[in-house]
Amino acid sequence: MNGIACPAIPPVPPERTACSIWTRVSCEVDQRLRDWHEAGVRQRPHEGLLAELDAANALDRSRW
Repeated sequence: MNGIACPAIPPVPPERTACSIWTRVSCEVDQRLRDWHEAGVRQRPHEGLLAELDAANALDRSRW
């Protein structure tokens, strides 16, 4: 038997099941996050925000 069967619904091929779709989406998300991390997409805004907060004397360095 291929896929998921239900008497009232036509069979679903294995490549269309929720698990296979989720796996494919998960792999794509992982790859995009990896690419963004390597490109510094998160790091640059983070460093900019810290610099602005530091310049405004708005960082509580006692918690560092």
